[in-house]
Amino acid sequence: MDDPDAEVVVWSCTHRFVSWEDAGNAYEACRDIVFATEMDGSAYRILVNDQGHVVVVAFGLPEPSLVHRLTDACSKGESVIIPDEVIFTLALRHEEMRVPGSNIEHRSGL
Repeated sequence: MDDPDAEVVVWSCTHRFVSWEDAGNAYEACRDIVFATEMDGSAYRILVNDQGHVVVVAFGLPEPSLVHRLTDACSKGESVIIPDEVIFTLALRHEEMRVPGSNIEHRSGL
C-alpha cells in the first residue's frame, strides 16, 4: 500500500451464522489464521440484520490454500454477499488500525 497510484485489490469472504456463538468460534479461527500468516487482512464478527456474520478482508488475493482454510473455519455458516460499503468500511478500519511495518493491528472496540 506504499504506492498511492497502485490499484488496490480488496478481497473478502463473508459467512452468516445461525448463532452468535458459532460466529464467535469461526471468527476466532479466522483471526488466528490471519495472524499466523503474512496475509494483509483482518477478521471481523459483526451483526447484520440481527444475525452473526464473519467477514475476512484482505488487501491482495490470498493463496488458494489460505482461502480454503478460512472457508473451512466458517463451515458452520453460509457463504453470503454483503454490501460493498460494509466491506470497504472494514478494509478501511484494517488500514487505520495497522501498526506500520507489521501485520499487527492496534486493538480497540468498535
